Amino acid sequence: MLALRRGRNMLETGQTDAPVVPVLATKAEADALKEDLDDLVASECPLCGDLMIRSVDRPFIADTEIELVASWQL
Repeated sequence: MLALRRGRNMLETGQTDAPVVPVLATKAEADALKEDLDDLVASECPLCGDLMIRSVDRPFIADTEIELVASWQL
């Protein structure tokens, strides 16, 4: 996350010579970023987490997709 923050700060301050994708300076930064991403991915089960519980009342097929579903018929 440190590298992403640094890249955002570079863009906000107008340093146009800075790379758009910041380069990680150390292995420790890379490891910290990997750990942050792992925490985000592992924070909630995609099948039974809060997002799925909140969307349980939504249909699998939206009203706007009815024509698409009809095209699947054999």
